[in-house]
Amino acid sequence: MGQSKEILENKKRFTPRNGVEFIKLDIKDPKLKEWANADYSVIDYPSGHLKYNGGSSYQYDAGKTLRINDEPVMDTCERPWCEKTVRLMFEGIKGARTDLREKYEAPRILELGYGLGITSLEVLRGLDGGIVTPGPRGGEYTVVELNDRIAKFAQKTIGERIKSLRALEQGAESNIKATVIQGNAYDALEILSQEVKQKKRKPF
Repeated sequence: MGQSKEILENKKRFTPRNGVEFIKLDIKDPKLKEWANADYSVIDYPSGHLKYNGGSSYQYDAGKTLRINDEPVMDTCERPWCEKTVRLMFEGIKGARTDLREKYEAPRILELGYGLGITSLEVLRGLDGGIVTPGPRGGEYTVVELNDRIAKFAQKTIGERIKSLRALEQGAESNIKATVIQGNAYDALEILSQEVKQKKRKPF
């Protein structure tokens, strides 16, 4: 409990930008702090072939790679997997919504790591009802991202994407509540758990 209390006390909430709340956690571990403060780059690469032992090969399209401290973090070749995973999730949500006769609650989704934002875009589309029909038209979306620059980029792009969704076509207000937490996943989960216990947030 002492550690949880310390984590709760060492967080900063910032005024929402584009409707997206930003929470910054204090990071003490030197290695985590180095990663949190590191620069990132997005590098283009051309299409090509990857040859395997045995003679078989795999053709890949041109794309982009996200690197932090010159280490690969995410690649656009992951897009099909990301899109399929999110679709399966929302198909499951739709099934639960159909099967349960009790009052339906809007989904609450937690994502660990923002990367290139590929999964994020699909999650927001799904919350807006753009993946399965009839599907959710609203909900809560929380992203935990260790790198400070990517977390701020996430706050900006999530806000812009929410505004561009068709839920806002006629000037309607968004029914998607988004939060970005900049910090390590363990501490973020401690905070979210405490906020659930304090009834400040519903469980995921």
